[in-house]
Amino acid sequence: MNYESASFDTGTIIDVINANPEAKRLVFKGCTFQELDLSGRTLPPIKFVECRFAGPCNFDGAVFLQKPEGSSTNRMVEEPTFQEKWFDEDGKAVWQTTTNCWSLWIDSCAFSSDITFRDAKFEGVVWIANNDFRSVFGTKASFGETLRLMANKFSGPALFASENSGVDSSEIKRANFRSNVFADRFSIARRVFSGPTDFRNIHFGLAPEVDGVTLSNDTNWSKIKFEDVSAARAEHSYRNLMEILSGKVSRQTLGYIHLFQNRAKRKSGQISGFMGFLSLLYDIGSEFGHSVLRPILLLLTLHLICFALVMVVLQVDIRCLEDIIEIYTVIARKLFNPLFVLGVDSLPKNSLSPQISVYAKLLLVLINGLYTLLQLVLLGLLTQAIGRTFDLNG
Repeated sequence: MNYESASFDTGTIIDVINANPEAKRLVFKGCTFQELDLSGRTLPPIKFVECRFAGPCNFDGAVFLQKPEGSSTNRMVEEPTFQEKWFDEDGKAVWQTTTNCWSLWIDSCAFSSDITFRDAKFEGVVWIANNDFRSVFGTKASFGETLRLMANKFSGPALFASENSGVDSSEIKRANFRSNVFADRFSIARRVFSGPTDFRNIHFGLAPEVDGVTLSNDTNWSKIKFEDVSAARAEHSYRNLMEILSGKVSRQTLGYIHLFQNRAKRKSGQISGFMGFLSLLYDIGSEFGHSVLRPILLLLTLHLICFALVMVVLQVDIRCLEDIIEIYTVIARKLFNPLFVLGVDSLPKNSLSPQISVYAKLLLVLINGLYTLLQLVLLGLLTQAIGRTFDLNG
């Protein structure tokens, strides 16, 4: 049964379902729902496309069939199998044969309130894509076949945890979470993913909750983005994620997670005092060895600052381009030779004032010392970052 551009309240939608007990599927396109409460019901496959939900949606304890309950004939809502493209961590296409045998389909819909399907059971594929959600609560829901949760925006929590990883309801055979934006909590704790999983291009506002998760080796977490570094919970989540993904994803991905784990340690106070200060400098200098560009940019910035300070200390006339070029030529030597001593004796005499104060000479010594120290540190960070880059790509 198909319904388009209609408006439903709780009672109306229940009447529709009761009036179509033999329906193979129910399709709603461009419809408006004031409130939806189908908790505890046994339902045929339902598709919502471009619908608007003004009130809460409750599917708690519902059972979504692939065929109507009590039918003596095979009414499975099944379309021909198709080849679905998955990608491994190296970007190589992996084709999987998938049956388009869905139980719930939600596409391009907007939700003004929460949607819940705690303890719900889905016999077929669950397709949820391109939607704007507030909060989704799917704790202990049973996804028996495939969960495709793709390109959605969640402004509130999105919870898909299982109560116990040892029960059958915790297993998801195939899952695709690609390109979702989770502004709040995202939990798949204690879920068992026995088949391929795709977590590419996900934006996590808070660190994902992955306690007790089991993943197959066929999983992809490339191009993920984190923000959360403010609490001990975040460090715990990143550490768990590192352990779960070790040996399953690329070293670049593990390195990115490790970067945020270190930041979370410092932000949450697990690393404090002098070690916290060193951690901050290490992060600023090279993102804990994960950035080659950062130390190069800092070296160039340091060089320009040194040049500007020397110009100020020596009171060089900025209107004289020839003097500026001569002084910069000398200072440029230090950029390529950290041990080069930058002082009055090394600078061109014709570009300097006849009388240079002792104060100016001491400042030059101080500038040279600080420049040398910081330059050596940044060169060390650059060398380490280059080595790490080759190691990650090796």
